[in-house]
Amino acid sequence: MSYHDYWHGEPEMLRFYRESYKIKRKNENFNLWLQGRYFYEAIICASPATNPLSKARKCYPYPENPFPLTKAEQEEQEEQRRIKRYHEMRSRMMAEYQQQQIKKDGEQNA
Repeated sequence: MSYHDYWHGEPEMLRFYRESYKIKRKNENFNLWLQGRYFYEAIICASPATNPLSKARKCYPYPENPFPLTKAEQEEQEEQRRIKRYHEMRSRMMAEYQQQQIKKDGEQNA
């Protein structure tokens, strides 16, 4: 709030500035918490490679997508995973079917 607004402006503006400040602090606190969550996840993913007592020398994969912040984002990510699994399963089934057809054609030609 500027000097002029404080002394010559509407008194109610002070309440709005205070409320705005509380909202900004809450958002900043959430962003810092989220940043800590990403740091934590990165450390967990890299921990097997840095632990001399661990038998697993490979790092865990880092998440491909950002963490969902809302229920709608979470549902959207789950839907994307389902679609991805469906396409992977379909392509495996098609490859197996083609292998069987090649095998069947080879037996008929022999």
